[in-house]
Amino acid sequence: MPDVDSLMQEWPSEFEDLLRETAVPPADADVDLPTYIDIACALLDIPVYESRVQSLHALFTLYLDFKNSEHFKAMMNVSDSPMRRGGNDDSADRMVID
Repeated sequence: MPDVDSLMQEWPSEFEDLLRETAVPPADADVDLPTYIDIACALLDIPVYESRVQSLHALFTLYLDFKNSEHFKAMMNVSDSPMRRGGNDDSADRMVID
């Protein structure tokens, strides 16, 4: 598995432009869970092997590092998109499944 610091490196501007123009697959995409994990990990350059446990561990570790990063906290405080920010409080993260 790549180390989290290498995963946190800035993306090429072309990739960021592409992400602005296209949507990331939504949680209700018509794919099974292993396929959705593969897609999410591929977008973040996390390799996926036969067992996805290590890949998911890397994904969630990356998420926590971004969440706790002072740089990204400052960016989120000036962001005008509360949907991307997920709120301004320090409450626990939550997943909503309809």
